[in-house]
Amino acid sequence: MAMGHLAECGADLLLAGHMHVSSVCRTVLRYQIAGHSALVVQAGTATSTRGRGEVNSFNCIRIESGLMTIERWTWSRDRMGFASGGSDVYRKTPDGWEPHGV
Repeated sequence: MAMGHLAECGADLLLAGHMHVSSVCRTVLRYQIAGHSALVVQAGTATSTRGRGEVNSFNCIRIESGLMTIERWTWSRDRMGFASGGSDVYRKTPDGWEPHGV
């Protein structure tokens, strides 16, 4: 199974973007691999008109000292530019990445 091999390699972050819908989830919710929980960050659509019902967006990922912040930037027609649409923070634990400050 691919997730087992990725866990063995220590993969912490998996990036995707084909679906044109922004989301963040943890692999532990689907794959029960002891001591491992990576983040799957799905990008929205930054420049295409195929938005799947969402405004255009992109993610900014910051990693530092055991913390990972995924900030979503969304298009604001009023501002004619991208603006912060919120962020999620995760902390590295012995079992993998878990929500921080929830």
